[in-house]
Amino acid sequence: LRKGDLSVDINSLIGPAPGDVLGPIGSCGTVSEFTIRAAAGLVKNGGVLVYSTCSIEKEEGPDIIDAFLQKHAEFSREDISNAFPEGLLEDLELSDQAKNGEVMLLPSRHKLPGFYIARLRKYV
Repeated sequence: LRKGDLSVDINSLIGPAPGDVLGPIGSCGTVSEFTIRAAAGLVKNGGVLVYSTCSIEKEEGPDIIDAFLQKHAEFSREDISNAFPEGLLEDLELSDQAKNGEVMLLPSRHKLPGFYIARLRKYV
């Protein structure tokens, strides 16, 4: 996927969860890095990029976003609180994470399936 492959600018784009596609056979981190880089070029100024994965591995979630942001200063994390039902983040003690633009659900702590999501806004 390259920017020239599409003739539109995108306001919002949600990245796929590569772990669901590859399962245990591939390097999800490598696919995730490629996916987010490719998606980033399609988001117009002021648009949103949401990265999500069902993995709770740091290397497949927060590390991907941290590395991406180091290379793409035009993106920054954005509060994702409004994407969750009222009261849920407080109940799960995740409000601070959400205000910083990302949430990691841990099965051992939250009694829910593992999940990572980050919301990034593009400003050029």
